[in-house]
Amino acid sequence: MLFIENKYNNKEILVMHELYRGMEYCKLHDIFFKSCLKNLDSCVFNIKKKYSRTISNLLSSWMFTLYSHYNFNEDPFFPTDYLYFDNLKSTLNDYTSIYNIKNKNIKINKIIQDLSINYKQILINLKKYNNLNDNNININKINIFEKRNDIFIEFIKFQINHDIDITNIKLKNILENIIIPKNIYLKMVNKINKSYKSYKINKSYKNIDTDKII
Repeated sequence: MLFIENKYNNKEILVMHELYRGMEYCKLHDIFFKSCLKNLDSCVFNIKKKYSRTISNLLSSWMFTLYSHYNFNEDPFFPTDYLYFDNLKSTLNDYTSIYNIKNKNIKINKIIQDLSINYKQILINLKKYNNLNDNNININKINIFEKRNDIFIEFIKFQINHDIDITNIKLKNILENIIIPKNIYLKMVNKINKSYKSYKINKSYKNIDTDKII
């Protein structure tokens, strides 16, 4: 709904942009993951959860920290003001406090430095996608039924046809398994339509594609 309330500089919602944002985040995640394990042992991150999940949660928490300082007037997913590392640094210090790690501060700072450099590169990369459009994007919906607690529930499954070469396995799996319970889907469509009317959006949004927003 950020697109609606903040108008995202009156830009159109494009599936192509969202796909590239997904690819950029996956790259950021993979680089952050490798940086953490290169500079600190995996045992540091094996706290209640498997280290891979802990590292993923660290990156997500950092992103939410950025959102808390962001006005969403520019890119809706990647905040352009990203130099907020205090919480991340504090968490890494907590994780390493029970271990005797040589050059601990240097290693933690290297993780943060790697994250900062790669995030800055993402913001540069995003500018390359500004002139893209959805001419080669096609969204299809099919109705499927899946069993939940011995009850068959009707879902809407989205099929996004595109010509982008997506190599990240996790992202490919997500895109191939986008399903929403039909009753929830209808509520979302209704909410979006009401929001557009109540916020009196610019005429450029007259013919909205609710499936893109969802």
